[in-house]
Amino acid sequence: MASVHAISDRYVADYVALDPITATFQGIAGYDDVLTDFSPDGHAARAEVGRTALREMAGAEPGDEAERIAKAVFCERIGLDLEMHD
Repeated sequence: MASVHAISDRYVADYVALDPITATFQGIAGYDDVLTDFSPDGHAARAEVGRTALREMAGAEPGDEAERIAKAVFCERIGLDLEMHD
C-alpha cells in the first residue's frame, strides 16, 4: 500500500501532466510549452485523476501525525475540487 506522501506526489505528477498551465504556475519544469485542455474531456480527465487519488488515499494508513494531517488536507481539498467539477 502506498504512503500518503507517495499518493500525493503521484497525484501532482498526474495532474500537472493534464494541466500544464498549473505546472508552469507552480514552477514545475517541463510544461511551459504546452497548454491545458479546457474541453469537457480535459476537465473529465483531471477529475478522474482526483477520484483515483481519493480512492487510493482512503485506503492509506498514515504513518504519523504529519501524514494524518496531510491525508485530511488532501481529502478535503481534492474532494472540494471534485464537488465543484460535478
